[in-house]
Amino acid sequence: MTAFANILHAGTLLVVNAILALLSAAIFIVLYATRPKVAASKGVLLWGLGYGAIALGFCILILPAFKVEFLISFSLPTS
Repeated sequence: MTAFANILHAGTLLVVNAILALLSAAIFIVLYATRPKVAASKGVLLWGLGYGAIALGFCILILPAFKVEFLISFSLPTS
């Protein structure tokens, strides 16, 4: 991974990781939907939702590149 980091920009790596996590989430959720009688199907659903949460996290990290500002601002109280 460090070899890729030397070649590619950090934003590109975020986009690639977001796409891979989203693809993995879609695969596991489709697997859950098509095989409902498998014993470990609840685990596959949770695995898919976990990858979906990871993809969402990567997308949130990418948003400032598109000039999306967050409405929540944190400020320290002054004394």
